[in-house]
Amino acid sequence: MAPERSHSDDLSSYFDRSATAVREYADVFEHQYARPAMKLGGVYHDQHPILSVFLVILFCLSIVPVVTFIGFSIFAAVSFIIIALSVALGAFVLLELIFVSVLLCVLGAVLFMSAFLTGATISTYLFFRLAVLVRNEGRAGLNEWILEAKSRYYVAEPAQDPLEDDDYAYDDDEPQDVQGGHISSAESTNEALTPKDELNPTQDPIKEEY
Repeated sequence: MAPERSHSDDLSSYFDRSATAVREYADVFEHQYARPAMKLGGVYHDQHPILSVFLVILFCLSIVPVVTFIGFSIFAAVSFIIIALSVALGAFVLLELIFVSVLLCVLGAVLFMSAFLTGATISTYLFFRLAVLVRNEGRAGLNEWILEAKSRYYVAEPAQDPLEDDDYAYDDDEPQDVQGGHISSAESTNEALTPKDELNPTQDPIKEEY
């Protein structure tokens, strides 16, 4: 219960401090502004009764129009600011879309121009090489030019690895060991890679030299 009591005490003390501060501000406003204004109004009313009544009525009737004017002015200012920002944002987005479209068109033109210049450069080089080879070697230069063009610009398919051919298989009849980087069987040092069609348990393994 002690913590609850201390918490309630803190709340009550905070409320008392707040109430004291409010009373102090109210007293200051009353003694420094309200009472002097009332005294001044009473003196002015005693001296000019008709004018003071007119001013009071004018003040009371002017409150609503003045407050309305201030409200509409703030609303108009905020509305114009929002509209201006919206128009500016829309114009910015539209300009960015136009710029992006122009950029894409330029990049497409550059792509086609690059492809055309690449083909023109390669064709010019091949024609120049053909002229040089035919001039130096005659008809033999044409064959040499064809071979040179194929070797330079034609990518041939890689040759098939003979180890991946279906006509070869490993002879797994006997255990194999790896000695000195070569595959050797337990009884002989013959190669394990032999054609499938020639696998015969009655014949000796085929010896191949690489």
